[in-house]
Amino acid sequence: MTLRERGPWLGLVGLALLVALAYGLSSALFSSVSPQMAVTLGLSADELSLLNIGFTGAQLVGLLLAPLLVRRQGANDALRTGTLLGLAGSLLLLWSVSPIGASVAWALLGLGGSTVLVALNLILLARFSYRAMTLVLAATLVFTTYLPMGFYPWLLAEMADHLDWQLAALVMAAGYALVLTLLTHLSVPETVLQPASKSPPWFYLLAGTALVMLTAALMRGGHYNWFDHPGFRVLAGATALLCVSVLMLFLGRGWPSRARQVLAELKTSVYLYNAFLAGFAVMASGALVGGFLGQVMGYNGINSGWVQLPALAAMLAGMAVSVLGANQSRVPSDAIVPVGVVMILISMAQLSGLPNHVAPEHLVGPLALRGFGVGLLNASVTLAVMAHFAPDERPEGVALFYLFRTLGSVIGGAVFGRVIQVGSASAMTELARPLADGNTATIAFEQAMSAALHSQGIVPNSALLASQLSATLKLEVGSLALSNALLAFLVAIGMLAPVLLAGKAMVARKQAALSAGKAA
Repeated sequence: MTLRERGPWLGLVGLALLVALAYGLSSALFSSVSPQMAVTLGLSADELSLLNIGFTGAQLVGLLLAPLLVRRQGANDALRTGTLLGLAGSLLLLWSVSPIGASVAWALLGLGGSTVLVALNLILLARFSYRAMTLVLAATLVFTTYLPMGFYPWLLAEMADHLDWQLAALVMAAGYALVLTLLTHLSVPETVLQPASKSPPWFYLLAGTALVMLTAALMRGGHYNWFDHPGFRVLAGATALLCVSVLMLFLGRGWPSRARQVLAELKTSVYLYNAFLAGFAVMASGALVGGFLGQVMGYNGINSGWVQLPALAAMLAGMAVSVLGANQSRVPSDAIVPVGVVMILISMAQLSGLPNHVAPEHLVGPLALRGFGVGLLNASVTLAVMAHFAPDERPEGVALFYLFRTLGSVIGGAVFGRVIQVGSASAMTELARPLADGNTATIAFEQAMSAALHSQGIVPNSALLASQLSATLKLEVGSLALSNALLAFLVAIGMLAPVLLAGKAMVARKQAALSAGKAA
C-alpha cells in the first residue's frame, strides 16, 4: 500500500486519537483538579460534587440516546454532533466562572463524550479489518482509559499547581476543534444501517430520568446514610421505584426494539455482565488505592500521581498481552479476563497488608500488579465485545457495553466510598473510646511523645501533644477503614465473579449443543 493509499487510514487513526485525547482529559479532569475548580467557582466540596453527578448522569443519558442518533443521522454525523457538544462544553468550562455555567459545561461534556465514543467505535469497526481494529482500538484505550488512570492525574495536578487548571479545558477545546477540521477534510464512507424498531420516545424520557436519579442516589450515598436523611430517603425510594418500573416496562411490554433483541442473546448478556464487572472492579480498586495513598500515606495529588506512574507501564504491558491474545485462535480472547481480575485481587490483598507510611518503593509492586491486571481486563473485555456484535447490532451493542461498564464504575465507586466512610466513623468511635481524660493509654502516649520531642530539642506543650494525638488517631482510623474496605472488596468480587463463570459455562454448553446438532 502506497503512502497516498494509506493517507485516509492514517487520517482516520489520527481522528480517533484526537477524539480519545479530548474524551480522556474530560474524564480525568474532575477528580484531579476538583479543589482548584471549587475555588474558581466559589463552591464547597459538597456543592462541587453535584457537578460530578451531573456529568456522570449526562454520560449515561448520552449512551442511552447515542444509538437513536446514529440510526437517524449516521455515525459520521453523530460524531460531528458529539464533537460540537464537546467543543461547546470545553469553551464554556474555559470561560465560565459561575456554577450555572460550569454545570451546563459538564452536562455538555458528558453528552458529547458519550456520543463521540459510540460513533467513533462504530466508524472504526466498519472501516478496519479485525487485526487492524484491535490495534486501533487499543491505541484509543490508551488515551480514554489508561492515561486517565496512570498519567493524567499527575499531569493535571502539576498543571493546577504551577499554571491553571482551565488550560486542560483549552486543550480539550483544541482537540475537538481539530476533530471538526479533520471531519471536514476526511472522506469517511458512511455505513448504511437498516431501519430498526426503537422504543417510544416517552420510554427514553423515563429511562433517562431513571439513570440520572440512580446516579444521584448512588453518588450522594457517600454523604448521607441511606435512611437517616429524610430527603435522601425519598430520593432513594423514588429512584428504586422508577428503575423497577423501567425494567418491567422494557421486559414486559414486548416492544420489538433492537436493544431488546441484542440483550436476548445469552452470550451478549454474559459479555455485558463482563463489562459491568470490569467497571466495578477497576473503579472500586481505584477508589481504594486513592484512599490508601491519600488517607493513610498522606500524599497530595502530585505525589499520588507520581507514585502511580509505574502502574501506567504495567497497564500498557497488560494491554499488549490482551491485543496479542485477541489475535490468536487457540484461546478465546475473553479468557484473559479472569487473570486480570485475580491480579487486581492479589494487589488489593497486598495493599491491605502494608504498614502505615510504608516507603514509596514498596508500593511499586502492588500498584504495578494492579496496573497489569487493569490493562488485561479493560483491553480484553473491550476487544472481545466489539468483535462480537454483528454490523447491524453495533449501535445498540456498543452503547450497551459502555452503559454497563459505566454503571459498574458508578456502583463500585459509590459502594466503596460509603464503605470507607462508615468504616472511618466506626473506627474513630472505637479508637477514641480508650482515650478519655485521665486514661492510662492517653497518659502513656503523652509521656512517650514528650520524651520524643525532648530528644529533638523541642519543649512539649498541651497544644502540640493534642495535635500529635489527633494526627496519630486520624492515621490509625484511615488505615483501619481502608484495610476493612479492601477486605470487603475481595468479598464483593468473590460474590460477583462466580456469576460470570456460570454464564460462560452456560454459553459453552449452548455452543457445544449447537455444534453437536450441526454435526448430526
